[in-house]
Amino acid sequence: MGTWNNVYLALEGLTGNATPANSTETINGVALDIEFQTWTTAQVISSDTNLGSGTADSKGTFVRYDGDLTIDSGKTLSTSVRKRGLFILVKGNCTINGTLTQTARGASASGQNVRILTGYDVPDAGASGGISGYGNPGSNGTGIQTGGGGSGGDGSSPGAGSAGTSYSGGTGGASGGAGAAGGAGAANGGAGGDAHSNFGSLGVANVYTGGTGNGGGSGFNITGTSGTGGLLVICVLGVLTIGASGIISAKGVASANCTSGTDRNMGAGASGGGIVVALYHTLLNSGTVTAGGGAAGTASGGAVENWPGGTGGNGTTTLGQAFFVATTNYLKNYRRGSSAI
Repeated sequence: MGTWNNVYLALEGLTGNATPANSTETINGVALDIEFQTWTTAQVISSDTNLGSGTADSKGTFVRYDGDLTIDSGKTLSTSVRKRGLFILVKGNCTINGTLTQTARGASASGQNVRILTGYDVPDAGASGGISGYGNPGSNGTGIQTGGGGSGGDGSSPGAGSAGTSYSGGTGGASGGAGAAGGAGAANGGAGGDAHSNFGSLGVANVYTGGTGNGGGSGFNITGTSGTGGLLVICVLGVLTIGASGIISAKGVASANCTSGTDRNMGAGASGGGIVVALYHTLLNSGTVTAGGGAAGTASGGAVENWPGGTGGNGTTTLGQAFFVATTNYLKNYRRGSSAI
């Protein structure tokens, strides 16, 4: 356990190996539960690879590559489960021709203030969720912030989407009908809202969809989809190259399509996008960097009503040039000509 001014001082100073080691690190006064891995030689991701452990929601994954990192085209580097952020330090050069992602990896956990470097702070709260009614979208994140979850589709009182956190885009609300209110998306990256209806004929004539979240809310005939946008941070002390086929992403998840009801198809809210922060000495970018919110699923085919839910709000992407002097257990940021860390 150590005390650090920011995440990347911790990444520089921690010791470990390729096996995830658990720790609690105090960063800018905030205690973060993490797991840490490091590789001392150049690494090529030539097959789909997951970092960290298989334990969901309770820890952030900190990873240091002391040499170069290359992700081959068509290959993905991610985590196997939801995490309180994926934080990567590459002390050499990094070439991404495949995918580095925390799409659908947002954690079900309370948010925390996370200082990546001076001037790059992730607040504990993300953007607000869509208010109840008519498929309202989640709000877009600003600065460095996740997006909010969308509300459920119309019925009686569709459920509101929830706000995002530092570790997750907001969750989606569910549809409601015949005087029964749809459930709101759970706070802190929890489950999508549960659908409710007082109609006697459900599943064939009237279909109500659960909201998108961790996991999807219950519905009448259609369960909500699972996943929210997560937090992804990468710092490259050399050249960060994002090739034409390269993707860095932390996207929200689309809500389920709702098309099987003969009378009514009531959609649900999608989840909010996450956060991507990429810092580097030099950037060569011809690829894609995205933290978009989830799309609203289709609602169609009913003879009486068809109401899609709200889209998830977009998260944020931040690409910044930073100049570093790396020494033992010390990382100094000369961003914008300042020696502040």
